Amino acid sequence: MKSTALKIMVLLAALLVLVLACRELPGMERRLEGGPPPPAGGLVTPAGASPPAVGAAAPRPSASSGPVAAATPAAGTAGQPQPIRSVTALRMIGPAAGWVGGEGWIARTGNGGSEWTLQYTGSGTVSAIYALDGERAWAVINGFVSAEKILRTTDGGARWEEAGAAPNGGYLHFTTPDTGFSGNAMTTDGGATWSGLPAPEHLVGDVYYADRKHGWAVTAHTADGAAAPDAFAIVRTTDGGLTWKNVMQRKTLTLTGAVIRSAGANDAWIECIGESGMNQTAYSLFHTEDGGATWRTVLDHSTAGAGAAPGFKNGEDRGIPSGPGAGPGMLFALNEKAAYMTGYCAPCDNAVSVGWTTDGGAGWSESAQTLPGYLPSQLTMRDMRHGWLATGSTDTPATLYSTDDGGKQWKRIFTFLSVDSAGGTIQGQSARPGGAQAEGLNRLDWQPAEVPAVKPWAGMPAGAAVVSQQTLDQLGEVAVTFFTLAGDENYVYADLKTPQGHFDLGAAGTYNYRKADDLHADAALLFSGWKLKITGSLGANATLSNYYSIGGTGQPAGVLRVDTGHAAERDVDRDGVNEAVSVYGLPMTAYVYRWQGGRPERADVNAALQADSVMLRDDMVFEATAGGSSEPQEFWLLPEGLIPAILPAD
Repeated sequence: MKSTALKIMVLLAALLVLVLACRELPGMERRLEGGPPPPAGGLVTPAGASPPAVGAAAPRPSASSGPVAAATPAAGTAGQPQPIRSVTALRMIGPAAGWVGGEGWIARTGNGGSEWTLQYTGSGTVSAIYALDGERAWAVINGFVSAEKILRTTDGGARWEEAGAAPNGGYLHFTTPDTGFSGNAMTTDGGATWSGLPAPEHLVGDVYYADRKHGWAVTAHTADGAAAPDAFAIVRTTDGGLTWKNVMQRKTLTLTGAVIRSAGANDAWIECIGESGMNQTAYSLFHTEDGGATWRTVLDHSTAGAGAAPGFKNGEDRGIPSGPGAGPGMLFALNEKAAYMTGYCAPCDNAVSVGWTTDGGAGWSESAQTLPGYLPSQLTMRDMRHGWLATGSTDTPATLYSTDDGGKQWKRIFTFLSVDSAGGTIQGQSARPGGAQAEGLNRLDWQPAEVPAVKPWAGMPAGAAVVSQQTLDQLGEVAVTFFTLAGDENYVYADLKTPQGHFDLGAAGTYNYRKADDLHADAALLFSGWKLKITGSLGANATLSNYYSIGGTGQPAGVLRVDTGHAAERDVDRDGVNEAVSVYGLPMTAYVYRWQGGRPERADVNAALQADSVMLRDDMVFEATAGGSSEPQEFWLLPEGLIPAILPAD
């Protein structure tokens, strides 16, 4: 009995040690991003609550210097390319050059993202890349069961070497090749060793040191210094953390996180994150350019589901912009005047949106474009015109977009498909001529598609019998009336009424399908915006859909006619813009419709894949079956063509 009891006690003690060790593993909660090269001082931060900063921690021993070993493939995948679902770090060092990082890899481009050179492979996730210039850069590797480490290059990435251990979960940035900061830690030897810097009490998120003397922090305390869950303060130090001065005090609901980025000793962009509910997260963004003497509220993202933004009360209309998304994404402060931010909306078809200010927060603009992606997005800006945005999802490839107009328009430049550690390559598809081409690419044969006619007229002719009428407020003062004509047993027709008058839309379907529930008028998001969609039937399993644009004055124009089956609007090529897709018959035939060069085009997916039957799944994967084969093949659609959804091993 004593022996058995002793064994049990030993096992329990070992289990306790293991649990405590797992809780203490550095990097398990790390979420950080790098900033752009000086002098811009650009900064990036993830959404959600920031991890607690380490309080004046002693420096960790430096890891051994030397070349970083190549990756060891995961068990069962040796030699196989690994799919890339997300880009976890992003850094732009020029209008056409920069680095990206992911699960155990770093790659660089010098031609605007058309092609990528794999520079590093190893274990762990690249959680941040920071660059002083095109030669000197650092990367943080976030290990799951090992301590975080910092890699360094001094030759543009030709050689990445281990500099040392990461000191904490703070934001990594360097001011010189030797001097850098991460939360409340400082290095003077390029990241090999770190010394702790003071942090205030009741800290929320991480301390941010702009240099050795100047730092910022957000704390949960009242004006007299007492801890308080319903109050927060922004504090500043100018003496290296020896003293902290309260420069803003606010009452709030629960503060769940804070993110600080600075473009100079007296500059700070501070994001305060509140509560979440109903797929919404409340947040505020504040900015100062004078060391905290005056503050500007840039964003007040109060929501019905998450409550008031931190620092404000429910129900107040302050006339302050709300900011992008249903919750915060990445914050990127380019300089003292310009800051950019992504938003995230989980229930939305395209979850990622972008907003910015270029006047210190006095004004705020947002792109009308939204992009697909349900994993955390990455944003970096080189200047006030050029930037990159990376998105991804668990079941689709990671995609890189670029802007050359300050964020108004984002164009897909590269789709990351897989990383081949053994072969030393990044596999993907470039959107630019002459760029990288994906293996197994099946190009589509695009042909002109039909456009429905629109004719002004006085209204329905005499003898017309109304079947149904629908009003679409979303498109303005628009009404559609379906009707039949005496003596005509061939078709059902449609009349469109707008502020410009009545318009003849022609046949909407066949006479045999003239009941009210056979005919529909809807607002549909297609191509570049909302369209009027008229749907009728041509037969038992045949549908006719006509799309029309309605101008600002109510002037309609035909956009697309689809008579190849039931039409749906989907972003099948993941470029942020909906295409039309139709599938009909048994075996099934699939068509894709796009807008190109000012006109609609149609492509036969079956013909491109030489398949007898093709269907589109809800996850935007085409399943194709060839004659004699019972096992379907899976394909993704890119603007350049169709590629295998699961890449074969070499």
